[in-house]
Amino acid sequence: MKINEFTDYQMPIELDYNIMDDIHYFMINDPNFYRKQYFPTVDKAKQTGDSSTIRPLIDAAINQYFKQFDVKARPDRVIKDEDKESLQQRIIDTEAEQDDVDKETENA
Repeated sequence: MKINEFTDYQMPIELDYNIMDDIHYFMINDPNFYRKQYFPTVDKAKQTGDSSTIRPLIDAAINQYFKQFDVKARPDRVIKDEDKESLQQRIIDTEAEQDDVDKETENA
């Protein structure tokens, strides 16, 4: 083997599962992340109507997910900006649906 084969090696960038679905599941179901980061950020976004705070939340979730589950690929090689935008919209839609369900329950 040549020395440059070690330095030029690039890990495969495709994973055998949908990482964005997994990260969303992690954000909602990890007790520490949900309590300390997800809920306060989403609650503030709901109250102020400013969804720009969700993007840093997604970045924090990605970093914690990769560290906690020891994903060997680098986040910037696996996750694109479009994926982050899609997840942000998914969070907004999920929370809006939950608010609608909560309102229906209160009115019943």
